[in-house]
Amino acid sequence: MTPIGHASISVLIGSRMKNQYLLALLAGSLIPDIDFILLPFRFFNSVHRYFTHNVFFLIITGIIMLLVLRTKDYKMLLLFLAGGLLHLFLDAILDANPSNGIGIPLFWPFSDVYYLPFNLLKNYTTDYNWNEPVKFLLSLWKIYLIELPFIIAAYLFYMKRQKHAI
Repeated sequence: MTPIGHASISVLIGSRMKNQYLLALLAGSLIPDIDFILLPFRFFNSVHRYFTHNVFFLIITGIIMLLVLRTKDYKMLLLFLAGGLLHLFLDAILDANPSNGIGIPLFWPFSDVYYLPFNLLKNYTTDYNWNEPVKFLLSLWKIYLIELPFIIAAYLFYMKRQKHAI
């Protein structure tokens, strides 16, 4: 799933939350893809979804978020973790890139086992991977079709929210 897809689903889930809680949920849903800063490097495909797509990473980054914000609002931490876990679940069930493992290493660094509860894209794999990012992104059209209704709905909810905020 793309970051826009992850963000859209978080906005839909958090559409009735206060802004700081929605932002915590949204941040949690996007933080696992922070490893995209490594995309220009040839080794990206071998590390994407490995170091950042696990519970340990979410807990560490959630604690860092609380420290940076200087808050003891643990509801923000819980929503951050919920957003991150939602991201991990969606990436596990929408995995079309077998070149870096199918599923997510949920308990890394304690276990290298990749978890995959079920795969909605089981019969849809691509011949490309992150070593050819443009071709790979173009080959993910089924994922974009799955994300599109969520993106549209999130946009509509967001616009409605902004209209009522005025």
